[in-house]
Amino acid sequence: MNSHWLYLYTTIFFAGIGNFRIWYRHGGFLKRHWKYIAVFVIITLPITVFEYFARRWGAWNYHPQHVLNIHVFGAEIETYLFMAMVAAALAGASFTYAQMEEHRKIKHRVKRRHSSRRALAWSKKP
Repeated sequence: MNSHWLYLYTTIFFAGIGNFRIWYRHGGFLKRHWKYIAVFVIITLPITVFEYFARRWGAWNYHPQHVLNIHVFGAEIETYLFMAMVAAALAGASFTYAQMEEHRKIKHRVKRRHSSRRALAWSKKP
């Protein structure tokens, strides 16, 4: 396949699957925290600049027929999109996991409180 769009399509497809799954299941919760997710993405994007040094060192390279050949600070434009999508998925998953853990802890505390009341009720003699 000789397509300059291959890296872009691959990035959107695979990183998009993770974002879609998280936002589909927990979109209501994540919409309330979109500013934090956006800040995480913005903070993460400058790390992509280090790709310039890795490519210059020869750690990896992209086939020129599979990328758009648009470079921003030495990195492919598709790489910035990939980094943004992965950062958004990680931030969303982290917020979701933290919320689920908080609900689990609250549920556990309530359950423990009710079970101790039942134990007291059973131990009382009429």
